[in-house]
Amino acid sequence: MLKFLYGLQRYTTRSIMINRSRYTAIIADSSIKRAIGLMFRQELGAKQCMLFTFNHSGRHSIWMHNMRFPIDAVWLDEDGAVVDIKERLKPCSSLLNCPQYAPARDAKYLIELNAGNARRERIRKGSKIVL
Repeated sequence: MLKFLYGLQRYTTRSIMINRSRYTAIIADSSIKRAIGLMFRQELGAKQCMLFTFNHSGRHSIWMHNMRFPIDAVWLDEDGAVVDIKERLKPCSSLLNCPQYAPARDAKYLIELNAGNARRERIRKGSKIVL
């Protein structure tokens, strides 16, 4: 069902700044887009990411089911400050063995990047990301 819905979605993009690097963010701004996330995609470009925008701050969790590549997850508060980072999250193939990942503090946004980019961009808790 999610794969069918994925095919129906139309995504917008916008440019964001992570430290001194410009990324093209694929915007997940609806409940369906947020549920699908990066599922079913073959890859992200080197300077691409997905930006999840939530209606309210909270401990919004993710999982790696139906993913095809590892990612870094970076949660931000309403001001764009990093509140938590999880690096090198690996895809899982079994619903029974697929952990959920949540930030340590409430977040309003989530950015998913190719694995290794959080370290490469020197993203740390407290870093500011210009949305």
